[in-house]
Amino acid sequence: MKRCLLVIFLILVLLNLTGCWGIKEIEDQTVLVGLGMDVGNLSKEEKQLAENGNSYRKKNRVTLTFQIIPFEMRQSSGKSDKSSNDLYSNIQETGDSMFQMLRKMATRRSKPMMGHHVKVIIISEELAKRIEIDKLLKFVLRDNDIRPSCLVFISKSKASEVLVSNNSGEIPSLELTGLAENGSKANNVLPPKSLTKLDGIINSGRASSCKISPALAMR
Repeated sequence: MKRCLLVIFLILVLLNLTGCWGIKEIEDQTVLVGLGMDVGNLSKEEKQLAENGNSYRKKNRVTLTFQIIPFEMRQSSGKSDKSSNDLYSNIQETGDSMFQMLRKMATRRSKPMMGHHVKVIIISEELAKRIEIDKLLKFVLRDNDIRPSCLVFISKSKASEVLVSNNSGEIPSLELTGLAENGSKANNVLPPKSLTKLDGIINSGRASSCKISPALAMR
C-alpha cells in the first residue's frame, strides 16, 4: 500500500512540473538585431513586387530597414574571414503602419522574425521632424517581442545608411551598442536612451524636449 501511494504521489508531482510547451527552435527563426526608420521611399525590390501585384493600399510614409542575422551565418560567425555583408542582411519595407509592414515582411521570409534580440532602433532626423517620436515608437513600446532595454538613436543621415558597414567582421547594430557604452568616456556623447526611458518621457509629456544620442554612420 505504501509503495502504491508513493508511485501515485510521484506521478502527481510529475504532472505538475512545468516545461517548455511553447518552445521555438532558434534554427526556425529569423533573428532581428536592428531596426531603422526613414522617410518613405520604395526600394527596387518593393517596386518590382508592386509591379507583380504584390502590394496593398498605403501612403508609404515610413521605410523600415530590418537588420537580420541569417542562421547559416550565425553558425559560421566564428570564422574571421567573413565580411560584414556575409554576417548580416538588411531588408526594407515601406508603408504607414508598422504592424502592417511586419505582417507584409512575413510574406517575404520563410521563417518568422524574432525581435527579442533587437539592440538598436535608429530614426533619421528627417523623419523625426515630420512624425513625432511617440507616434513612431507607439507600436514598439506596446510590443512584447522587443525588449525595453533596446537603445534608440537619431541619425543625421538615413537610418538605412547607418545600418551598413564596410569594415570586415562588423555587425552595425552590435557596433552601435558598443559605441553607446563608451559614452561615459567621451564628453560629447549623450547618454543612451532606452525604450524604457523614452516611454517614461513620452508619458510625462516631455517628449518634445527629449534629446536622443546621435547615431554615428559607420563606413
